[in-house]
Amino acid sequence: MLRLPWYLARLRSGAMTPAARWDLVADGGAVAVLDEHDGIGQVLMNEATRLRIDRARVHGVSAVAV
Repeated sequence: MLRLPWYLARLRSGAMTPAARWDLVADGGAVAVLDEHDGIGQVLMNEATRLRIDRARVHGVSAVAV
C-alpha cells in the first residue's frame, strides 16, 4: 500500500503500462529472459514463477530474469 501512489502516478504518466503483455526475449532451455514492456512487475512474476517451475521439471534447475 505504501507504493500505491507511486504506481498510480507512473500509470497516469505513461511510464508504466497496466496491460500484462510479455515476451520471451531469450530462451536458453533452463534459463530464460522475459520482457513485460514497462508493465507491473508483480503481474509478470506470477508467470515467471510458473515458467521457472516448468523448466526446472525438465532441466533439473532453472533461472528466469524479468
